[in-house]
Amino acid sequence: MEAVRLQLRDFYGPEELARVYGRRYDHTLWGDHVLRVARTAQILREMQPTSVADLSCGDAAIVAQAGLQDVAVLGDMVPGWPMCGPLERTIQEIAPVDVFVCSETLEHLQDPDAALTAIREKADRLLLSTPAGETDDRNPEHYWGWDVEDVDEMLAAAGWSTRSYELLHGQSGVYSFQIWRCSKEVA
Repeated sequence: MEAVRLQLRDFYGPEELARVYGRRYDHTLWGDHVLRVARTAQILREMQPTSVADLSCGDAAIVAQAGLQDVAVLGDMVPGWPMCGPLERTIQEIAPVDVFVCSETLEHLQDPDAALTAIREKADRLLLSTPAGETDDRNPEHYWGWDVEDVDEMLAAAGWSTRSYELLHGQSGVYSFQIWRCSKEVA
């Protein structure tokens, strides 16, 4: 099957970014997100990390539900977190961690491939979720839409080895979420 990576919209400038990300995220507003956060937190807990970074933490529910606040570095684009700003910058500011959580973030970045490579420089393992099969521009925050094969190719190109993968179908039928558990490839 051929990958369907699509750029869904033009990239925003600083003013438009500030408008789009002007308020704190609340995952409980969408039933599909409640389901995805719970499953992602369960996987994170099962990974038994010694340290975690989530620099696109939204409302920090994944780390909180996993019970890992004491070993986590949290940040987001929206002010009010210990690390604040674009992931592309804040990833450079953290010490290395055991697990990097990248939940519903890649589709928001201008260069998701560079982000996956930068994360690999800072983490031994990656817990990634992103929508699967998004082909329209209904979500004003998403720059990209892709399928499972394309994300698999992106991860491999950045040097990540997949340990597990699952497709989580949302209750609304609007989104399906792909959840990847990865580790660094050993050269």
